[in-house]
Amino acid sequence: MLKTDIHADDYALTVNTSKDMLSCMLQGQLDSISIVPNMSCFDACMELFYQAIPQMPFLPKISVHLDFVEGHCLAPADEVPLLVKEGSSLMGLAWGGLFMLSYLPWKRGAVKVQLKKEIKAQIERVHGAVNHAMDIARRHGVSSGQEKIRIDSHQHAHMIPVVWGALTEVIAEEHYQVEYIRNSKEALGVFVSETSLWKTYRPVNFIKNRLLSLYSHAADRYMREHHMEQMYLWGLVMSGYMDYD
Repeated sequence: MLKTDIHADDYALTVNTSKDMLSCMLQGQLDSISIVPNMSCFDACMELFYQAIPQMPFLPKISVHLDFVEGHCLAPADEVPLLVKEGSSLMGLAWGGLFMLSYLPWKRGAVKVQLKKEIKAQIERVHGAVNHAMDIARRHGVSSGQEKIRIDSHQHAHMIPVVWGALTEVIAEEHYQVEYIRNSKEALGVFVSETSLWKTYRPVNFIKNRLLSLYSHAADRYMREHHMEQMYLWGLVMSGYMDYD
């Protein structure tokens, strides 16, 4: 049976983004959200979140929004030099960089080792925040359907082969109980068939759609092997242009 969740990414990306999302949560309009772990406003945004929980009709399910593109690394910068900008702890790997590193055998191994350290640090930070949020919800009689760890990522970077390999190894090594990992596979036909809406789409999003569809086979296989419910994405082609039409 198909179930649709109304989900918002990027909580704690900025304070204003987070306040807008909180407004939706307080009205019960979001089934789930994902939290960016590595921005400088994380603590301030989480305090706003914790304070709002008693007024929420329910606590949305929360995902770790892994981020290797923006923000600061959470692992020690000297242990992940391939992931950061030279001389700083700022994350410096764009989507294209991760894509290329997936196919460079002389660098892939080292990058994966460093990604595992950063992924673990990011998961642990959000997991701690989720546990605290659930404790507040319980104390105030706010219902929550959260049971296990949920994972997605900024710009869907977890689908890139070297990142996917690092993520699945971290899950196995740390024995994380994972409810779902977002499978960024989106049907394309419905967008193409409605020619009047073509002008509202960014062309690059069609390229991302096809690449992610190709990479989704690994996610499909992983979910089947681990008896996990599939969670697909709707919104990539429309990203940035989600107007009324």
